[in-house]
Amino acid sequence: MDIPKLHHSTTDWDFQPGWALDPVIYISVPSSLNAVVGDYGYAICKYPTTFCLPVACLVSWVRQVTSWGRVRFLCRLQMPIGQFTPLSFYQVTLSQVTSYLRRYENGALKKTVGSFTHEPPLAFGTWYKFRFTWFLGYDYQNVPSAYFRLEQMIDGDWVPQGDDLIDPDNTWHDSSINRVGLWFDYRAWYDNTEIHIPS
Repeated sequence: MDIPKLHHSTTDWDFQPGWALDPVIYISVPSSLNAVVGDYGYAICKYPTTFCLPVACLVSWVRQVTSWGRVRFLCRLQMPIGQFTPLSFYQVTLSQVTSYLRRYENGALKKTVGSFTHEPPLAFGTWYKFRFTWFLGYDYQNVPSAYFRLEQMIDGDWVPQGDDLIDPDNTWHDSSINRVGLWFDYRAWYDNTEIHIPS
């Protein structure tokens, strides 16, 4: 099941101050998510069916300029409604060639799970469509684990950006809160963002 199209609006997100809509640079009218010049922060989905998603999929068009690492996807956020500073979560940070998946706990980097590779390298000022999926599986020792997959839409096909990454710690898989979010930045744009949840 997906979030109905009717609910694709800014009212479905908790934003830290500084976010903005760009009516000039976008994929679909009338605008894309950006930020006031010099600002950045988190946007966390607050639509009710996304409160607890230990497995799900985030799809979005993204674009960044000036410096890499401004586009970030977050999952399994341990953050109740009304709190605006995520402290514990998984995050994939898109870079030109190598994008890292990291786990943060209580505001500190706890583990670098691994990396994805982009070939050809990503370019500044270009829109790309990505799909970030997290799901459950078993590692090589048959231990229940969290799996993470990053894919890019290329010529109409979803192309994996390297192998699936595995975290046998499977942190927060049984938590009652597992939210989804983005990092917004004045050097980054998001558009047509979708959250797909298990039916």
